[in-house]
Amino acid sequence: MPDTPFTKAWINDHMVVCYRFASLGHEAAEAWYNDIVQTYRDWPPGQPVRLLADLRNSGSLPSPDIVQKVRAVSQREFPDFEGKIAFVLDETQDAKLLSTYIEHVLSSRRERRIFYDEAQAIDWLIE
Repeated sequence: MPDTPFTKAWINDHMVVCYRFASLGHEAAEAWYNDIVQTYRDWPPGQPVRLLADLRNSGSLPSPDIVQKVRAVSQREFPDFEGKIAFVLDETQDAKLLSTYIEHVLSSRRERRIFYDEAQAIDWLIE
């Protein structure tokens, strides 16, 4: 496993925050939760959230820990944040299961879509 469970980068002139996950386990859940809470607190008022979650190298479906953290952020901590979330998957991953997870866990105030091409995901986020 890599040294960190994910990397974070601002892309497209700081319009999109991109998380590239190497793991979706307990360590990733804790680290991501702390990071995303601070990112959302610092988000410019009135600007829609544009988030890209690259799960192509995560190696597994989301752990119960990360599901709990995503719920906390999307439903309790920041339920009124509007915007878009793009998930980039490797075509070998089980997109049907992940789609179900995405639809049942994330806040309905933020549009979300699954992509297999990062450039298409970014185009959708900034349109």
